[in-house]
Amino acid sequence: MKDSEVIKKLRKENEEFKKLEDDHRKLDEYLDEMSKKKYLTAEEEMEKKNTSKEEASL
Repeated sequence: MKDSEVIKKLRKENEEFKKLEDDHRKLDEYLDEMSKKKYLTAEEEMEKKNTSKEEASL
């Protein structure tokens, strides 16, 4: 079974996998938006750093 087939099956059958995948996608989107900003406030820098750590732990 190919990786893509395994992922598709997990999405259908495993709620925890689906939630983790969704969380990961949302974190990716957030980090992408942050990286588009020319300047970040100190709070945004901290949030970006924390989000990157959170994403790495998924």
